[in-house]
Order: sequence, then structure tokens, then C-alpha cells
Amino acid sequence: MELVGGVLLALGLFTRPIAVLVVGFMAVSAYYVHAANGFLWIKGGFEYPLFWGLVALAIAVRGGGPKSLDARMKRQF
Repeated sequence: MELVGGVLLALGLFTRPIAVLVVGFMAVSAYYVHAANGFLWIKGGFEYPLFWGLVALAIAVRGGGPKSLDARMKRQF
């Protein structure tokens, strides 16, 4: 998910479905792996996955934009 999903988001291919999957992945990561360490990322906390989850949520809502591969293929996912 991290490697393939990150590449697809960077390219703007299948943007919204991949972004939704990344939101779920980061939520699970923040809760099950990082929550016990507190908030701060320097202590292994959930701040970092929470940030990337929110970024992915914004991408899921807004879409890939006019320069994404989705837009160039004239498809909205």
C-alpha cells in the first residue's frame, strides 16, 4: 500500500480510490501501532500517520487536479 499507493497518488492515477485506501491504512496505523506512544512523531507517536491520513483525505475529496493522469485520460475516479 505504501509503495504502490504512493506512486499512484504521485502520478494522479486512480486518485480517489487510492486516497481512500491510504486514509484507512493510516488510520489503522495511527491507532494500532502509534497510539500507545503518544502524539509526537519524534517519540513514535501518531502525529505523522495522522498528518498523512489527513492529506490523503484532502486528496480524496478534491481529486487529482488538472495535471493528474486521471484528468489527462478524461476519467474521474
